[in-house]
Amino acid sequence: MGARLKAETDTEKLRRRNRELSILNTIARAMNQEVDLERALNTALAHVAELFNLKTGWIFLMEDDGRFYLAAAQNLPPALADHPRRMSGICTCLDEYEDGKLAAPENITCSRLENLVVGTAGLRQHASIPLRAHSKPLGVLNVASTD
Repeated sequence: MGARLKAETDTEKLRRRNRELSILNTIARAMNQEVDLERALNTALAHVAELFNLKTGWIFLMEDDGRFYLAAAQNLPPALADHPRRMSGICTCLDEYEDGKLAAPENITCSRLENLVVGTAGLRQHASIPLRAHSKPLGVLNVASTD
């Protein structure tokens, strides 16, 4: 019986790993089909949201001078989508990224939504994923769902 449970655990691990690789492959294929950075990022966001059943997501990229800009967004809640200025400037996740405190994916209470009552679509937190290439900081990927 113990060997059977271990085999099921190994099987589940293999299924999870195969799903993760399939997701990465889907995103890589989609991005390789785009030559425009904005379209590639929006395509990647759409696939991430669909594959992980997420409600919304957005990507901030870092300029050469260290400033961040909103490079892509998917299904922002009305409080953010209808007020683009709320998506500019520094926020908790970008501040933590700059300070080196965001070294791995982390759940963060969204400072852009925390004082809003209407138009948040039930969102208060998001997962922030630091983006780097060969140790070079690129930006932050944020994804969220009401659950």
